[in-house]
Amino acid sequence: AGDPFAPGVADQIIASIDHPFCDGLTLLGGEPMEPENQMGLVDFVERVRAAYPTESGKTIWCYTGYLFDKELLGESRARCECTDEMLSLIDVLVDGEFVQELYSVALAFRGSENQRIIDVKKSLETGEIVWHALMSRGISMKFN
Repeated sequence: AGDPFAPGVADQIIASIDHPFCDGLTLLGGEPMEPENQMGLVDFVERVRAAYPTESGKTIWCYTGYLFDKELLGESRARCECTDEMLSLIDVLVDGEFVQELYSVALAFRGSENQRIIDVKKSLETGEIVWHALMSRGISMKFN
């Protein structure tokens, strides 16, 4: 079942990112954007971002079943006092629940066609959902 997420574990994770073969940190499993989990993660994600600012080239990805525009930015049970801070620290958000009937092995970085790969920083700046640049590289971004 793994080790409890204690300060020593956080230190190990942060140190393990400091390799050229590591692109950054991905938050997934369980539900990172569940309010209780946001409250437990925000300090850690702040530490990661402080250790690896955007200019470092290290990115922070987050996979969530919640929808960026409807549940994380709008009023919903997913929002809490940490949500805006969490979103400000995340570079790429893959949103939407995994739907087995929409699964395809042809999809990159997501499991089902309903999921979106969102450039969080640009989306927050513009107030509109901005697809991540992976879309322009010819990676399948079908969205129903």
